[in-house]
Amino acid sequence: PVAKLCGAPPRVIGHIDLSPVEMMSWLYCPVKLRGAEDCVVPSNLKQFSPILRAVYMDAWNDGEWRTRWLDKYIYLTVKTRFVTPENPGNRPGWHCDGYGSDDLNYIWSSRNPTLFWELPCRIYLPEDHERSMQLMCGLAEEYPHLIRTYPDKTLLRLDETVIHNV
Repeated sequence: PVAKLCGAPPRVIGHIDLSPVEMMSWLYCPVKLRGAEDCVVPSNLKQFSPILRAVYMDAWNDGEWRTRWLDKYIYLTVKTRFVTPENPGNRPGWHCDGYGSDDLNYIWSSRNPTLFWELPCRIYLPEDHERSMQLMCGLAEEYPHLIRTYPDKTLLRLDETVIHNV
């Protein structure tokens, strides 16, 4: 990875009103192969198809359908489980998903929203991911007024510059 200017907010894609009830834990389930237009989704994950459609439309509306949809593998991670502030169910600590890559991640939650540290100006983070995570943690504690959440059931797009925590 190379040092990156980080601290951008996520992009709001929209509100998607889903109410999953089945406890499940799917991690990086491949739902679309490179070159394929359509997703193939296991039956119990079909309830999340509105999210996949919204991701498709996001790429289409940006004029990047080929590079962000057709030419990519798409993976779906679904975790519906009991969570608390003490047991958030995801990776703790301030971090950027895909740091040093050009990956995009879309996230959606029905409760216990992700925390985002949105900066008025971007900062360079070191190439070393452990040093960058220490820096993010220290700065987030020093400037907590820059921490924001989004409403439940909001689909968000994160690139490698979005600093967040569970």
